Amino acid sequence: MRPLADLAAALNAASVANPSSAPTAAVALILCPPAASNASVDLLFIVRADNPDDAWSGHVAFPGGRTSVDDAGPTATAIRETYEEIGLDLSNTAAFACLGPLPRVHVFHSRRIAPVVLDIEPVVFASGLPAARLVDDMVLEPSEVRAVLSVPLTALTNVDAVSHIALPLLSIFAFVDNLLPETLWREAGLDAPLFGRLDLHTCGAQVLALVGGRYVLDKARPMLWGISLRMVIDLFHILDEAFDDWPRLHVTTHPLFPHNKPAQLLLTWLMYTLPSQGSPHPRITKMDAIATAKPVIALLIAMAHWFSTRTESKL
Repeated sequence: MRPLADLAAALNAASVANPSSAPTAAVALILCPPAASNASVDLLFIVRADNPDDAWSGHVAFPGGRTSVDDAGPTATAIRETYEEIGLDLSNTAAFACLGPLPRVHVFHSRRIAPVVLDIEPVVFASGLPAARLVDDMVLEPSEVRAVLSVPLTALTNVDAVSHIALPLLSIFAFVDNLLPETLWREAGLDAPLFGRLDLHTCGAQVLALVGGRYVLDKARPMLWGISLRMVIDLFHILDEAFDDWPRLHVTTHPLFPHNKPAQLLLTWLMYTLPSQGSPHPRITKMDAIATAKPVIALLIAMAHWFSTRTESKL
């Protein structure tokens, strides 16, 4: 990667102050220089501890947590939570540099009409040392973290690491059934859409630290998806703007984003390309917009068909 100053400038150009009305949290995306001159920059992830009371137990994530009243802002929250969870002191300017924020990410609640219940502020940091040399400073909080992984950043575009999971949208976000009937969602192909995920073992992940026992990557198969994946996509988009030759995760061409049903691409577009409330940074290109027109039209046709069928049944 070329000078980090270029990335810092791109991150800060893509961010604007926009206070959130929802509770906030912050996470740290920590970039580490390669150990060899021809290798990729590494990105650090955590594997969340196994906890039956945690909906995200065992998931791949970034270190971070909820904002405290004593935190000066998202950066302070990310620094504090990272130290509490994995022992790295991101406030040590001799070892780490804060490059800037990514667009804010909204977390939704499945049972609310106004579903945004948490806004997460991702903050990007750069380490002065390769990932393997940070191990001695890592102290994991066992109630929150199972393991710390490093993954080559460019390997996250590896198509061989891609798989998909079908999730019942209507049971996850029950409020959508209040907007339009279930039969319409099914006809539009949005009853159980596919969500892309990345197998970090296939991406070349390395275990840096862990709590208890063994964590065998080829058996555990840690998957990057959901909110954490969206943050990585945002990072790739900004890297693409800062560096002309950076590989991009195009939502309309990369197999990570499934297009198996007419409206699937529409859902993907809504999840991964709409600009965030906290940033004017665009997540969609002209090419993306053109490709998105097809599923939008398909959904409108499905809606029209459903309403016409319903009207005929009443006659």
